[in-house]
Amino acid sequence: MDVFDKMVGRLARRRTDADPTPSEPVAVTDRDGLVTSWRSAAQELLGYTAAEIVGGPVTKGLPD
Repeated sequence: MDVFDKMVGRLARRRTDADPTPSEPVAVTDRDGLVTSWRSAAQELLGYTAAEIVGGPVTKGLPD
């Protein structure tokens, strides 16, 4: 992970944490398409926990 990825991840987490609508299902990815943040609303909608998704490809969490 390079400096760019770390910076994007930090900004994405801040944005997700500060967003006033936490009930929205949001998944944040890095530039390689790997999930860096997964809201509980995304879990409720798609059925995957953050532990199952974060670090993996965003396509894993998408319906077929």
